[in-house]
Amino acid sequence: TKLCLHYTRRESAQQLWEVLFVDYDAQARAVADKTTQRIQPLVILLGLLASATIVRKGSRVSEYKPLFQRCQTAFTIAKMLANDVEASQMIDNDKAVAIMAHERIKWLVGLLMQCNVQDMASTGKLMLDMVVSNEPMSTVLSMALTLARLGWAQWNQILLPYLIRITVDHWAENRDVLLLFWTELFQNGLFKVQTGSITLTVTSRGQVLFPTKTSEKSTGNGKTGPINIPQELVDWLIAPVDWKAVADQQQTIPTTEREEFGGFEDGASDVDQDDRSTSEAPSHGVASELAIKSALLCVLSHVSVDPSVLLDGLHTLIGQLVAAVTQLTAQMAENSEYLQNVASNSGEQGDAMQGDDDSASMALGLFTPKDGRLYWGAYHQLFPLVSLLGSALKLEASAAFHAPPRLVAENLMDSWCLILDRVLPAHSTNPLLVESMFKAADALKFVTTTSRGGEATSAAIKQKVAAALSLQQLEHLVPMLEHNLTSTQPSLRLWTLQLLSLFEQPLMKPADKSATQEPCTIVEMGIALESTAGGMETYKDRMNHLRRMAVIASSGRVPEIFHNVFPYLALGQYSLNFSYIWPDVTKQLGLLAAANQQLFWNAVWGLLQRFNDERLLIETGPTPEAKKWLNSCAEARAAESELTVSPKIDGHAIECPNLARFNRVFSAELLRLANVDGSGLQNLAIATNCPDLNRVDYANVQKQLMTMLAEIGAAAAEAHSKPVVQAFLAFIRYDFGWTSSFFTKHEGTELGLDVDLTGVYAVEHRGLLTERGRRIDETRCILWLKLISKFRNPQQLPRAPTLYSLFLRMITRGDNEMQRHALGCLLAWRQSGVHPYAENLRNLVDEKRFRDEIKTFDLAVNGQSINIVHREQLMPILLRVLHGQMMVRNGKASRKDGMRIRRAVILNAMVGVTQEELRFFVGIGLETFRTTILRATPRELLANAELPESFSLTFNGASASTTDKMDVDSDANALDTDEQSSISEYVGAGAEMDNVSSKAQISFLHLQMELIRSLGVKATPVFHEAFAVILSSVAWAQRELDVANDELETLATEQTGDDSQATEDSDADNDSDMDDAQSYVSDDEDMDVAVAVGKKSARGDIEHRKSVAREIRQLAIKCITRMFVLEPPNFSFAPYMQCIYEVAIDPRIDNLASENTQNSSALLLLLKSWTLTPKYYPYLVDYNPLTFPMLLDILVAPKVQSSVVSLVLGILQTFLDYDPQVAVHKYELSAESAEAYGVLVKGMIQRHISRILSHMRTCFSNSNLNSATTATQSGGSGNLVMHQIHILS
Repeated sequence: TKLCLHYTRRESAQQLWEVLFVDYDAQARAVADKTTQRIQPLVILLGLLASATIVRKGSRVSEYKPLFQRCQTAFTIAKMLANDVEASQMIDNDKAVAIMAHERIKWLVGLLMQCNVQDMASTGKLMLDMVVSNEPMSTVLSMALTLARLGWAQWNQILLPYLIRITVDHWAENRDVLLLFWTELFQNGLFKVQTGSITLTVTSRGQVLFPTKTSEKSTGNGKTGPINIPQELVDWLIAPVDWKAVADQQQTIPTTEREEFGGFEDGASDVDQDDRSTSEAPSHGVASELAIKSALLCVLSHVSVDPSVLLDGLHTLIGQLVAAVTQLTAQMAENSEYLQNVASNSGEQGDAMQGDDDSASMALGLFTPKDGRLYWGAYHQLFPLVSLLGSALKLEASAAFHAPPRLVAENLMDSWCLILDRVLPAHSTNPLLVESMFKAADALKFVTTTSRGGEATSAAIKQKVAAALSLQQLEHLVPMLEHNLTSTQPSLRLWTLQLLSLFEQPLMKPADKSATQEPCTIVEMGIALESTAGGMETYKDRMNHLRRMAVIASSGRVPEIFHNVFPYLALGQYSLNFSYIWPDVTKQLGLLAAANQQLFWNAVWGLLQRFNDERLLIETGPTPEAKKWLNSCAEARAAESELTVSPKIDGHAIECPNLARFNRVFSAELLRLANVDGSGLQNLAIATNCPDLNRVDYANVQKQLMTMLAEIGAAAAEAHSKPVVQAFLAFIRYDFGWTSSFFTKHEGTELGLDVDLTGVYAVEHRGLLTERGRRIDETRCILWLKLISKFRNPQQLPRAPTLYSLFLRMITRGDNEMQRHALGCLLAWRQSGVHPYAENLRNLVDEKRFRDEIKTFDLAVNGQSINIVHREQLMPILLRVLHGQMMVRNGKASRKDGMRIRRAVILNAMVGVTQEELRFFVGIGLETFRTTILRATPRELLANAELPESFSLTFNGASASTTDKMDVDSDANALDTDEQSSISEYVGAGAEMDNVSSKAQISFLHLQMELIRSLGVKATPVFHEAFAVILSSVAWAQRELDVANDELETLATEQTGDDSQATEDSDADNDSDMDDAQSYVSDDEDMDVAVAVGKKSARGDIEHRKSVAREIRQLAIKCITRMFVLEPPNFSFAPYMQCIYEVAIDPRIDNLASENTQNSSALLLLLKSWTLTPKYYPYLVDYNPLTFPMLLDILVAPKVQSSVVSLVLGILQTFLDYDPQVAVHKYELSAESAEAYGVLVKGMIQRHISRILSHMRTCFSNSNLNSATTATQSGGSGNLVMHQIHILS
C-alpha cells in the first residue's frame, strides 16, 4: 500500500484511501461493538493509514478532516479498552494493544506535521487535549520531542502550553523524566524561538515562562503550598551532595545500550507509568547527581527565573563547588608525587615528569584501560566537577546582564575572585572554566559601568573590580594561562585570549625615545585571528591577522609579559587540520627567529620536546576514545533526522525517504524517554563538558614542527646543540628500529652512548597520542637529517663521531630522500677528500641525474675522476651511496627491469676498484647478517671441517688505518674486533638466520648473482664472506622445508577422510630462470615474497613458507654454481665442500632422480659445474659415495625428459673423454695432478660400469625418450643420439 501511494498520482490516490477507510471503519466498529476478539487487523490498518499519511510529505492526502476523525476513533477505542474491563478481557493479544498505542501516536504526529492551520485549529487541538489527558506522560513528551526534531512550525504556539501544564502537574512525582525532557529540548537546540517576540509562554529573551503559582504540593508539616517550577529547579540545584562521591561517579565511557522499543502498555495511567519508570530504573542518587546538576543549569539558562533567586542559588552552588574542588585538589596532590611536582613547578609538566613514572601515569589516568577512559590528564577525576563549576559561573555571568547591578556585582565578584585564587591555578586548561572566567569578568565590567533602573554599583565594588582586572593581576595570570595558547583546542585558545584582553593592557615599548607609548594590541590581534574561521574562504583573513602579529612581535616592542603570545599562538595553528595555513605560519615564525632567536627557540623546543614523552601532550579532558564515542553518538543522532537515498530496484525506490526519516526519528524519541535510567542525563552532561571534539593528528603536528625547525630554525638549533643531539640520538636509538643495532654493537666504545637517554625519551609511552608506523618514523628521521645538514660546524656537535657513523650507515638506505639528507649531513663536515666531489655525490642520489653521473664518474683506481689522495676519505661514502642506490625503488627504478639494470650499471662501475674496496662494498650487504650470525655457535657438523684460518668483513691484510676507515659502520680510529670471525661462526648459524627476514636473504642472493655476472673473476675476493651467508641460507631453507613437511603431514593426519588432503609436496627447485630483477631493498621492511597460496588457512600458510624457503635454497645454490663456473684461479673451494654437501646435497641426495625428471634443478646444475675442470672431479667422489650413483639413476627415472638425460650423459661423456696428457695443457695441470685425476675418473667409471650400461639400455628403451630422439634426429641436432653413440663406443 505504501509503495502504491508512493508511485500513485495525487488525483488517483483517492481510491486507495477509500479502500483503507472502508476496511478501517469496519474493524473499528467491530472492536467498539465488542463483536470481535481480534484486534490485529485494526492495528495493521492503523499502521497503513499512518504510513500513507506521511508518505511523500502528505502530498497524497487531499483532505485531512476524515483522517483526524478516524485517528480520533483510534484514541476513543483505546480509552474504551482501558476503562471497560469486559472489553479489554475480550482482546486476545495484549501485544497488539501495545503496538496500537505506538501506531496511533505515530499517526497523530504525522497528521500534525502535514495538516494546514485550519485543520489544526478545528480538529488538531481537540486531539492534543485527548492525548494529554489520556496518554502516559512519557508518551506525550516523546511525541513533543519528535515534533521538535521534525521542525513542526506550530510547536511553540500550540504544543508548548501543554508541556508547561504537564510539567507543573507531574513535577512532584516525575521530575527526573521532566528534567531529561527539557534538557534534551534545550541542549540539542530543539527549542527555537525568535528573541524579542513575547507570548504567554515565552519571554522577550526567549526563555520559557512557567506560572509562579500553580497546583499545590505537600510540605514537611503536612500542609500544602503552591508549586513554583523555577524555585523548585533552584532548590534542587543547591541541594547538598557528597561532592567527593560525585567526582568518582563517571570516569569511564558508558557502555549500556538501550533496548529496542517494544510498544507502550496501553491502559496504564500516568501514575502507573511513572511508577514503573521509577521502579525499573536505577535511582538518581549519588551515581548521577553530577549529571542532574549539569541538566539543571542547562534548564535554568532557558527558563525565566527571578534574578535574585537564581543569583543566590548559583552563588551557593559555586561556593559548594569551590570548597569541594579545592579540598579534593589538595588531597590528590598530597597523594601524588607527580601532582606535587606540577604544583611546585607552576604547572610545568616537563619538570614534573622527573619524578616517579608510575605516579605520573596514575595521576594522568593512564592505568585505566584504553577503551574505557573517559577523561585523562592532571586532576582528570575533577574535570567534570570543574566543568560544572564553569557552567555555574557562566550562567551567573549571563544572568548578571539582566539583573540589578547592585544585586549582581558583589556576588559575582566574590565568585570570580574565589575561583581565580583557589581553582584556576590547578585547572587552568579546563575550557569551560576559562570561558566562564572570561564571561564573568566581562559581566563585571558591564555592571560596574552601567546603571539600570536608576541603580548603580557602589564605588567600593568598582574599585575592587578595577583592582581584580589590573595590570598587576595580569602579570600574575599570564604565566598561568599562556600555555593554553599552544592548545589543540581552538576554543580554549580563543577564551584564554578573551580573558586576558579584559585586563588592563601593558604599554608597547617605544620605537625611539621621542615616541609616545601606546597600549599593546597583540592580544586583540590574537582574538581576531582565532575568531576567524580556518576554511578555504577565510583562511587568508586569518593569515593577515597572523602577519600583523608577526610584525609587532619581531619589532621588539612587545612588553615582556606578552612575549610568548605570538610564538605560542602561531605554534597552535599547526593543530588545525587545514594545510594551506602551515607554510604561512612557518614564514611568520621565521621573522621572529631572525629578530629574537632565544624567544623563538624556547617556544618551539618547549613544545617539540613534549613529543619525547607523549604524556606531556595530554590536555586534561576527554580522551581520544571518548571524543570518538561522543562524535559517533552525535553522528548517529544527526543521521536519524537526515533524508537518506533509498535503495532502488530497476531504477525505482523501494521506500519513501520522508517516511523512513519520520520512522527513525519517532522510534528514537520514543526509546529515549521510554525507560529513564539516568544514562540520558549522563550522556548529555558528558557532551556539555567537551566543547571541542575535533580529532587532532599529533603525528602531523610533530611533522610540521620539525619541518618548520628545519627550514627556519637551524641556527637556533645549532646554538642549543646538546638537547637537539640528545633528542635525535634518542629517536634513532628507540624509534628508528633498523639503526638500534648500531648502539648495541658500539656499546662501551667511543661511538657508543655514555648517557642514559630514557630520561630524554619515554619509550614506553610511544604511540599514546601520535600515530606510529615505519613511514612516519622515516619522515621524522628525514626531517632530523634535514635540520642537522644545515648546521655550519657539525664537527663541534656533542657526540660528533657517533653522528658521523650514523650518517654513514644511513646513506646505505634504499631511500633517495633519506640518502640525500644523510649525505648532506656528511658533506657538512667539509672533509678535504670529500668536499671536491660533493656535486658528484649529490648527482648520484638524484633520480634524474643518476644515470648520467654513474656513466661519467670513473671509480677506477687509475681513472681520471678521483684523485688517488682522496680515495681514502671518499670511497667509504661513495660505496655506501652506490650500495643504497641499488635498493632504491622510486619511479622507473621500482620496476623489475629497472632494478636489474640499475644493479648491473652500478656493478659495472665497480670494475676498476681495488679488492679492498670491493670487499668493503660486499660487506655493506653483509651487515644485516653480521649482526645476527657473527656470534653464532659453530655447528657440530663443521667441527672437523677444514676451514680458512679467519676472515673478516673488514679488509684482512690491509693497514690498520685503511681498515678502520673502510669499516662498514664507522670511520673510528680503532678496529672493531667483534667484526673478526671464523667461517664456522658464520656457517654454523642456520638457526640464527631466523633473525633475518627472508626478503633480506633473497635480496642479498640476487646481489651476489649480479656481482658475479658483472665482475666475473674480479669478484673472487668476496667469495669467503659470501659463502658464509649463502651456506647459512641453504641450511636455514632446508630446515624450514623439513619443518613445513612435518607440519603438513600432521595436518593431513588430523584431516583424515578429507578428499582434498594432498600427499607431501615435492621439494624440488624449479630450474626455470628466477626473476633476478626482484627488488633489492632493506631488510627491516615488512615484506613477504608474493606466493599464490589460495585462501588464508593453516595449509596455505605452510605452503607459503615452503615456497619462500625453496626460493631461497634455489637462489643460494645458483650463486654457488656461478662461483664454480667462474673457475677462479686463486680461490679454493675445498674448505667449503664438506659444508656444501651437508647443507645442500646430503639432505636431497635420495630424491635427486625424482626431483630432476621434468627439468634440471639447481642442484643438478651444481653437480654439472663440477665437471668443468679436473680440479673439481674429486667433489663428486670424495664427500659422498652416493653422489655419482644417484646421478646415474636420473637416467631411469619415470618420465624423465630428454634435456635432463642429455645433461647427465654430458657429465658421463666428460669423464670418459678425460685424457691426462690433454689436461696438462688444457687446464695447466702438472703431470702428477693430471695423472691422479685420471686414476680417479677411471676408478669411478669402472666401479659403476654395469650401472651405466644397464641404465642406458633402460633409458633408451623408453618410448617417450625414443620419440624425443627421433625428433632430434629429424631436427638435425642429434645431440642425444651423439651422446649415446659416443659413450657406447
